[in-house]
Amino acid sequence: MKRHASPNARLPIVTTMAMDTAFILGGVFQIEIVFSYQGIGWHTMEAIWNKDYPMLQFIFFIGGVAVVIANLIADVVLIYLDPRVKIT
Repeated sequence: MKRHASPNARLPIVTTMAMDTAFILGGVFQIEIVFSYQGIGWHTMEAIWNKDYPMLQFIFFIGGVAVVIANLIADVVLIYLDPRVKIT
């Protein structure tokens, strides 16, 4: 089981974890508004209500960078885990 199934099962798990970064950032908005936490989701909603466009641009930029970095880390981990993946 460890020799045959585990190496093949790791690859989609790593990819899914990286793609879920965007869903986690989306859930931040809901959690922070419902429970009144003052985090990035709260500040995003305040920026929307106050029409603070530079703040919204910064928050969306940070979210995009987080997703790109998560995918980059996943790609590097996949290169390490799967010998079939080559850097061209």
